[in-house]
Amino acid sequence: MLRTHTGRTATDIELTEARQHVAEFYLDLARSVRDGEMSFAPHVTEADKKIEEQRYANTASRVLNGDHDTEFWCWQKMNEFITGECIAFLP
Repeated sequence: MLRTHTGRTATDIELTEARQHVAEFYLDLARSVRDGEMSFAPHVTEADKKIEEQRYANTASRVLNGDHDTEFWCWQKMNEFITGECIAFLP
């Protein structure tokens, strides 16, 4: 269950689509690392980059599973997808 900032509870379809949207964001980051499109400082090794790629992919998987639904960063992205409004952490 996800309640938006307006107090409305998202439907199951909205929640699934919002999770897919957020997961795709993290999969895009993983692809960007893998394809060499993401810039890193010169001291970052290829092994470090692989770890970062895997971290993004794992985050995407966990988002799809609903593991992060109650964490603000994930709720904020899903809420924005559903309502079109981005709610700031601080006023």
